[in-house]
Amino acid sequence: MPNLIFVQGKKGVWIRLPIERVNLVEAAVKITYDILGRSELQEGFWYHHAEPDYLMLVYWIPQSPHTLPTNSTHRVGTGAFLINQNREVLVVQEKGGQYRGTGVWKLPTGVDEVCAFQQALFSILRSSEFSLIDSELWKFSHSAQPFVQKYELLKYMHDICKAKIDGTYSGFSPLPSRSYSLQKSYLYVNSRLRDEAQHRRGHRTTTLSMAAEGETSSESLVLSGMHDHYGGVIVHINDNDPMDPATFLSLLTSSIAHWKLQGKKGVWIKLPIERVNLVEVAVKEGFWYHHAEPMYLMLVYWIPQSPHTLPSNATHRVGIGAFVLNPNTRQVLAVQEKSGVLQGTGVWKFPTGVVDEIDSEFVEVLAFRQSHKAFFEKSDLFFVCMMRPLSYDIQTQEHEIEAAQWIPFDEYAAQPFVQNNELLKYISDICKTKIDGQYSGFSPLLASSFYDQKASYLYLNNSSTAPKRDGGV
Repeated sequence: MPNLIFVQGKKGVWIRLPIERVNLVEAAVKITYDILGRSELQEGFWYHHAEPDYLMLVYWIPQSPHTLPTNSTHRVGTGAFLINQNREVLVVQEKGGQYRGTGVWKLPTGVDEVCAFQQALFSILRSSEFSLIDSELWKFSHSAQPFVQKYELLKYMHDICKAKIDGTYSGFSPLPSRSYSLQKSYLYVNSRLRDEAQHRRGHRTTTLSMAAEGETSSESLVLSGMHDHYGGVIVHINDNDPMDPATFLSLLTSSIAHWKLQGKKGVWIKLPIERVNLVEVAVKEGFWYHHAEPMYLMLVYWIPQSPHTLPSNATHRVGIGAFVLNPNTRQVLAVQEKSGVLQGTGVWKFPTGVVDEIDSEFVEVLAFRQSHKAFFEKSDLFFVCMMRPLSYDIQTQEHEIEAAQWIPFDEYAAQPFVQNNELLKYISDICKTKIDGQYSGFSPLLASSFYDQKASYLYLNNSSTAPKRDGGV
């Protein structure tokens, strides 16, 4: 079978192994191939991603660096800003996590299927996460809470919500559109442009961690681990630990018994690919897959008898479409692809993250598209980003890019492929409006959070109506 694949000239090989076939994982990872008499053996499969019930393994046949798509990289959370006719917003206090015991009222977050309708959100809160919510009520939102005043990120978010209540802030709204694959997706654009697009085209839209770690005590018959803030334990098995399956099984069973007496809940075990021989042991003891990266597999276990509340794996792949404009000539950087659905079509497109074309800096997010079940049942987020070139010399990624050049924007937009594709036409219109100075996208605002004081970026509308801080936005 392996040699047959090599003869056919294939590149990437994907094997999806259900958890019931965990006994085959070690064989796939450790196998080596003598590719048609080559002088050296080819290494085996590696991990791509995992879900609770399966593990995806990948293999790259050519000698060139692989161009396989990445695993999902982002977990997407939701902060629900729900306001009633009395200018009151829905706020909650949490039983677990970083906010536990603080008395802080916060916007509901972390609900998988949060929607814009109040009754639907109440139903979700009560049915799926009621055990985590201490109470819920409608309460007037103001900035009097010292907790909100103290932390920069929360204060920015409060000011944005206040500006929205006062009608002085415009966010991003969903615009249904279809890509060239005819798959329905949502393009999120500045609300004003969304309204204009709907009117012009006659469309009708529908409204729609592991935390900081601390060392635990370690006993001779207990795996060494770390506490998390949710009553769990995190165990890292080193790749150089000479641990055989029998020893691991003994340590694992005694550790679970010990953690159960301590009242622990979730158990996380990070197994490097060098310890693939231990995967089957863990699964047979009740662990399941959480996620995987090329060099490790994360397994999880839930000790209590209640339904688990472990966070989900990364749910989205995030892509970038780079709108790189030469403002002096109104030319944009465009590329033709060597592989993929546009191979051989002659279509010029914006670079989409697989090349390092020129030296440039980020300006703002113009729009983003969300497409569900786009890649192995995972959602796909694609951000259209305005970039400012710092150099006009083009360097292509030869394995993926057929050609790259600066072309007039009007010439790019006039391509039949762009004009006849709903999603690309919307994006083209947004870029044209931006060039003409009539569109405002989202720009990053550096702000610190209360979790660990690390700075993060809050993206908000870069308009005169956006909330300001010292130094402006």
